Amino acid sequence: MSLAGPRGRPERMLGMEAVPIQRAPLPGTGAAVAATRPLPDVQQPASVRRFTRSYPWIVIGLAVVAVLSRIYTTNSLLGEPTSDEYLYAVHARDLARAWASGQTPSLTNLGVEGRSVAIEAAALSMLIPWDPLTVGRTVQALLNALCIPMTFLLGRQIGLARSAAVAGALLLMAVPEFQELAWRFWTDSQATLLALVYLSALLAFVRRPSFIAAAIGLISLLGLVLTKESAAVTFAPFAALALLPLSRSITRSRRTYALVAVGLALLVVVGLTALLTTAPRLLASMPLLQKTFGAGPLILSSVREAIPRLPDYSDQLTQIIGPRELGSVLVVGVLVGYGWLLAQTCVAVFSARPRIGPWALGWLLAAVVWVAGVSVSARDVGLLRQPADALVIVATGLLLVAIGTVELHVRNAQRSGWGLALLGLVVAAVLAERLIIVVTPKVAAAALTFRNLMPIVPLFAVLAGGALWAAAGAVSLLVPARNSRGAVAVLASVALVAFGSPLLHERLSNRPLLGRVADRGADPDTPQGLRVETFVEAEDWLKSNLQVGDLIVVGPLILRHVAWYADLGVDGMDSLIDVNSQPRSAEERRQYELDRLVPNGADYVIDFNVNWLDPGGEASRQWRQTYETLASRPTLEVAYLKKDRFGQPVFYVIRNRGFVQVPR
Repeated sequence: MSLAGPRGRPERMLGMEAVPIQRAPLPGTGAAVAATRPLPDVQQPASVRRFTRSYPWIVIGLAVVAVLSRIYTTNSLLGEPTSDEYLYAVHARDLARAWASGQTPSLTNLGVEGRSVAIEAAALSMLIPWDPLTVGRTVQALLNALCIPMTFLLGRQIGLARSAAVAGALLLMAVPEFQELAWRFWTDSQATLLALVYLSALLAFVRRPSFIAAAIGLISLLGLVLTKESAAVTFAPFAALALLPLSRSITRSRRTYALVAVGLALLVVVGLTALLTTAPRLLASMPLLQKTFGAGPLILSSVREAIPRLPDYSDQLTQIIGPRELGSVLVVGVLVGYGWLLAQTCVAVFSARPRIGPWALGWLLAAVVWVAGVSVSARDVGLLRQPADALVIVATGLLLVAIGTVELHVRNAQRSGWGLALLGLVVAAVLAERLIIVVTPKVAAAALTFRNLMPIVPLFAVLAGGALWAAAGAVSLLVPARNSRGAVAVLASVALVAFGSPLLHERLSNRPLLGRVADRGADPDTPQGLRVETFVEAEDWLKSNLQVGDLIVVGPLILRHVAWYADLGVDGMDSLIDVNSQPRSAEERRQYELDRLVPNGADYVIDFNVNWLDPGGEASRQWRQTYETLASRPTLEVAYLKKDRFGQPVFYVIRNRGFVQVPR
């Protein structure tokens, strides 16, 4: 049996409107019996016209609400940029200055992930009177907001109803950690948006091939390569779905079409896998791809090593993508969403007996591939404050989606499950990719955080939105109106966002973040806040005294801070010596600094005590001992010093007196 619909059109596989129409049913399915009954509401052209007119307004409305939710919000690191943000800002400032002077700088020094966000911030900082750090944060916040309407578009591309897609987009808006990471000059929000655009364009091309869909898909995939290389490698194999229309043009036989489509897709996947594992020298040497292809030959052995690590990896996932990050609403919604998949699968399989057709196969595959993603939410329930209440809510939701699914089947309104199967496969691929990275030696140092999994969070929201729409079908039986199911689904999602998430009652702020300088307003009562405030105060002094080419020894976690506030640029940052480049004890770090503060050695040593809140602790005492040892040397002088609220030194710049100006 073909995976395509009548006349071999593949669009019936990945997306299908739930509109009952009178046409010849597929043999061996429940529709063969249902189609003989009179069908209501056959005036579908008017419905389609209303959809066409309302579609852009829904997108615009979601975009406006999403932007406002990102602007009028609180943020835990409001004035405290992270180390990665300073790195991108240093690159962006150098690029902007080079372009302003008419130079054509080489981008080879942007071999780190995030080269695209640095270029964007550099270009916009030449037009907007803000520093690149503030521009970068603002751009990423707006891109994070655009993920909301893009989730709606993706939901529509996989065949969800408008109200279900709107519900999924609204649920994504209320995910706490997704909102928290909006105001970060990182690559994650942009990578998530590009992944959503890529999947939507791919689905649109499969349903109806067009040059525009192909161009958008290729551009978004290229942007993903420039933004986050690991995500691009994970999403690239799904481009094999674009071969489905090609297989349709080869044959009109439905069975042959299915075999050809599967064969071409497997051929592409095998080819990409072979390319990755062999890692040609040309690809491994390219800055854009060197991380992935440099570790490519180790992937096969990593896959074998990953299997025993599954239990530990599952525990890690529960910690980084749990209720605190996703919110209790989405955790419960995903579980109810999987119940919806199971209900649809049961209805499809039993109504298609004795022969399972493409419709039933789509839902069956969706239920299987979503097991990996749902298993994370299933374990998250135990971390909720009141897990027993959550289980009762889940059970109630499962009952409602079962009733709603049966009601939909009785009305002969079938929706395809192939699109949801694709999303489940993407979720499983991303989780598998992070597991392989954890066990691959060359890239195992990469941290496993919520940031790595951001591209799959909107997919969870889509599944939860579909479950909410299905459950609304049961409630709509009490309200015999034309659009009662959609109205109930949207109202329920609004209520969950307003009362079940921290979006309004905890994170709403009357002070807009738009235009706020990125490193102003830090909390000086925290280690990170005082560190940023100290560097802001010392910025003028650092710029006046430190020069590009100076050899500077810097303490842990402040290398990029020094490069940004001293305006050393990328070249000057390469001259900084990080005492934390390899594990060292406090005594070893002290000796390491003394060994470099010799004639014709390092010019400065700069350090900040990140443990200043515990002045009596061992780490603080060792830090002060290092400062006193350096300050007591006759050839060294304390050029800049700041004390904390306890009267203890917390930040110092020590100059190698007499040797700073020695020519080399």
